[in-house]
Amino acid sequence: MKKGEKGQALVIVLALVAFGGLVITPFLGHAGSSLIGSRLYGEALSEQYSADAGVEYAIWNLQSGESEVPEGEELELPQFALNNKTVNVTIANEGEWIYKVTSTATSDDGSSTTIEAYILLTIGLFDGDYTVFVGDFILHHEEEYTGDIYVEGDVDIAEGTTITGSVYAEGDIELARDATITGNVCAEGNITLNEGTVINGTVCASENVYLHSEATINGDVHAAGNVDLDARATINGDVYVGGDVDLDHESTITGDYPLAYGGCPLLGIGDIIIQTWEISRQ
Repeated sequence: MKKGEKGQALVIVLALVAFGGLVITPFLGHAGSSLIGSRLYGEALSEQYSADAGVEYAIWNLQSGESEVPEGEELELPQFALNNKTVNVTIANEGEWIYKVTSTATSDDGSSTTIEAYILLTIGLFDGDYTVFVGDFILHHEEEYTGDIYVEGDVDIAEGTTITGSVYAEGDIELARDATITGNVCAEGNITLNEGTVINGTVCASENVYLHSEATINGDVHAAGNVDLDARATINGDVYVGGDVDLDHESTITGDYPLAYGGCPLLGIGDIIIQTWEISRQ
């Protein structure tokens, strides 16, 4: 190095030191902010995963029958911990098989994420979509209806009519002479089959089942009350009753009876349909 270049080197070093001071300080500040942001984002994501697990927990409780929530009421599930978060879940029955699930995951610092989901449960009685009828359902002489139906009142189908599908009624179900239902049938009241009527599926009644002359059920029967068969009536299946079985002249039950009534096997929970899903954080 030449004698005149020693001063130049010192100037360059001082310039680099000054430049480094200008650059490193904001860089370290930015790096610190990024680390804090990443930590907060990771915590929020962890809360969301935990709250999501709470919703799945509620769905499992409903599908398995572990938790029953009467219409208009709310149930709080046992609190649990996941990913170092405390998770609280409630299930509210909004009616018509719609449930509101609220799941909140809370961190140690008090921050929380809440998922609010509205869930529609289908009835195991039906394979897919079904139509809900408010009040009674009436089918007139020799009319036909295709599709599964949920009726909030009684079902009354006239002579020679046919329902191609399954039927659930909150009241009674009565089939007039020579009427037919091709699917499963469930009533919270009585089920009455008049002369020559046919049901080609499983039958459930929260009260009694009556088969008049030459009526036929091609499936099992589950009744909390009694099952009465008039002359030449037939049940091609097993009969589960909470009361008595009465067979009249030439009536037939091809399966086992009486078997102890243990509820209706048709009424398990079917598919889950999530209608809305909202996430909020505090």
